[in-house]
Amino acid sequence: MISYKTKRLWHKWPGILFLLPSLIISLTAVLLALNGLLKLDRVILPWPANNASGNIEIKSAVQASSGLFTGTKQGLYILNGNQVTKVEELSGYDIRSMATDGDTVWIASKQGLWKHNGDRVVNLMKAEVFGVTLLPGGHLLVSMGKNGYQITDLSGREAVTGLPSYGTTEAVLSHFASSQPYTLHKLVVDLHTGEALVGRKLKPWYIAVTGLQMLILTVTGFWLLFKKKRNKLINRVPAG
Repeated sequence: MISYKTKRLWHKWPGILFLLPSLIISLTAVLLALNGLLKLDRVILPWPANNASGNIEIKSAVQASSGLFTGTKQGLYILNGNQVTKVEELSGYDIRSMATDGDTVWIASKQGLWKHNGDRVVNLMKAEVFGVTLLPGGHLLVSMGKNGYQITDLSGREAVTGLPSYGTTEAVLSHFASSQPYTLHKLVVDLHTGEALVGRKLKPWYIAVTGLQMLILTVTGFWLLFKKKRNKLINRVPAG
């Protein structure tokens, strides 16, 4: 028969062995859940990224008068013949879509909406952008993911008068999306992230709170274990 002491060891040592992974998982869960507030994807780290061959992921490309603009997950590059120029201002940015008019290129990225004109790069919008299209009449149609569409002028300011509305399109798509079958996989994912329990809007805070709870349990568990071992060492010291 397995003794109580052996059972306690089976419970204790897995926790000790996986202490560091648990600490990392809980801390990163909190940071990722609050990424919308912290803007972690805009913080460029000082050490170089992994630039091994084959890691470049091309997401978009447009031909402008100054060359072929190629958007990748790692940044923006301009190809002109055999010459390749890296746009340093967008280094490490996730370039998703582009639109062009002559030598001007509008760039949709995870880090915002940008305009490249000659050697000048200007940020037009700080919110996450998924796509950009040049409309007739000098306007941009910008897709904002869950935030729908925005129509702006070429300077990135939202245009509100005299333009066609895309609200009806969003409503139709939202209705269509809600009619999609709900699979067991989706239910498991929603239970894991908390969306099935608290909804989409509160999901980041749910993940942050549960991650913080795991972080507290990990740290306090390590502290209690260390304190217990320290007390045992003190008790073993003979009284002098």
